[in-house]
Amino acid sequence: MNKKYIVGGFIFWAGLSGYMGLRILESYTEDAVFAALSAVPAQAQEIRYSFLRNTLSLKGVEYELPDKSVMHKGSIEKVEVKGFNRKCMFVKPDMPAYDADALPVVAESISLEGIVDNIHVGQTRIEQKIADVQVRGWYQRLGMLLDQRSQHGGEASYYEELYRCRLDGLDINNVYAVVSDPALPVAMTVNVEKLALADGVRAPRGKEKVPPVSLYVSGIRFSNRTYSGALQRMDIRNLLLPDPENMAKIVRLFRDSGVGSDKADGQNDVVSMSPEERIGAVQAALRETYDKRLPYSLIGCQGASITVKGPQSSVVLSLNGITGRLSMESGEKVRSSAELSKLHIALPREGDKIYAVIARYAPNGPTLSVKVESLMDDREYVATSRYVVEGLGELESEIVLVGDMASFSGTSVFAPDDAYLDLMRNLRLKKLVVDYKDSGLLPMALELVAWREVQNPEDLQAQLIAAGDELSQLPDKLFQDLGSILKEQVTTPGDIRMTFTSEKEEPVMDLVNTLFMEPGSVPLRFSSTPGAKTLTDYLQMGKE
Repeated sequence: MNKKYIVGGFIFWAGLSGYMGLRILESYTEDAVFAALSAVPAQAQEIRYSFLRNTLSLKGVEYELPDKSVMHKGSIEKVEVKGFNRKCMFVKPDMPAYDADALPVVAESISLEGIVDNIHVGQTRIEQKIADVQVRGWYQRLGMLLDQRSQHGGEASYYEELYRCRLDGLDINNVYAVVSDPALPVAMTVNVEKLALADGVRAPRGKEKVPPVSLYVSGIRFSNRTYSGALQRMDIRNLLLPDPENMAKIVRLFRDSGVGSDKADGQNDVVSMSPEERIGAVQAALRETYDKRLPYSLIGCQGASITVKGPQSSVVLSLNGITGRLSMESGEKVRSSAELSKLHIALPREGDKIYAVIARYAPNGPTLSVKVESLMDDREYVATSRYVVEGLGELESEIVLVGDMASFSGTSVFAPDDAYLDLMRNLRLKKLVVDYKDSGLLPMALELVAWREVQNPEDLQAQLIAAGDELSQLPDKLFQDLGSILKEQVTTPGDIRMTFTSEKEEPVMDLVNTLFMEPGSVPLRFSSTPGAKTLTDYLQMGKE
């Protein structure tokens, strides 16, 4: 036989064997992916893995997440996983211990397109469509995670393995959602241009179980028949999710058939909990999570607007921005700040008389700015605040409280009243100063009340002056001072100051009781300074 036919035949069979070997390997990987999808549970119309291109492709993916209280299902048109590490899907008997620097790569990139997702919770329905999701650099012990989910889903060990991952980037683009609920008169639509992890996700190290993440959302728009709004961007920096143990507790609390813990441990079935008890239990889990850690370092929104549609006209609210910050200082002290920048209300020019009154004092609509700062440790709370209604008034305050601040701030809002009273009895007031400077807000408020009561502002002014005279005749000096201030301020609005005068710390509950039982003994001093314009000047403003 001719040698060239022998060589050619050998090459052909070698190539065929190689191809069959690759195809067997690819088929084995496809079967493993099918099994992993089944654990979700999910299924795909087509699963293809290319060994040479190291790419996994899925088409027509459908999923439905099992939960007795939430119906969650959807579909994905196309999934493409590049740089797919098929080995990471398997659990070996001798799996090495977790090492943040040795996490196996799951995929170099993942692209999901054409996502349709539906969530039903009771009578609330959320239907959303997502154009695409892009994942870059996913590192995780995927096999261990899938094994934990199948054997210990919802338990702390599962969430611990879930958090043990690294993502170099995540972008979710062009989300369209429709939210319907019997409480809403009509369905609400929401559009989001982009949601992304600002710095990806780093793997936890050392004793750390949950690394903080930063994310942002941009291009938010929402609307229904009665209102619409937009938000240019929202940022959350260093967001810390609950640790695995508390995440498991929170998830169990919201499972209708779940149990907080075994009845043998003396715990009640979660099903028997009232909504208030469940929320209180969630708050307890969150307090435990954030006992010595901060839930975030920054939450901020920029460029917000809301339009409330009326039968004849609309009210438009706009906001330059709002920012909240948290930080730790000197070990145990928590510094908090919140700033609201230029909340502006654009009112109709016609319609209710109230609009005409406000337009005289704030022709373009009132604008509010707020800044609040506080510093708190286990024993003391210090806070300052400043509120400014542009062109109308300004209020500044400072307060210092002393006591068991850790217990007070950590008590659930659903705690029994006696629990709050016990804590209030341990709180003491150390300092309180409030300064208000009026430049039109008080006259505007007086005029609005007068119109609502169908009387002239001058008549209401006379009634308030008469009330001030009555207060001035009372024996308690506190009422005498308040009477004098009332008469002065409704005649010539200006500055009002309130100061806590005691040289020692006073229990807050004692001050409250004294205020009701013996007001003249309360250690507060009020003072007043008349302004440059009389109330009559304000009432004539804009009428000339």
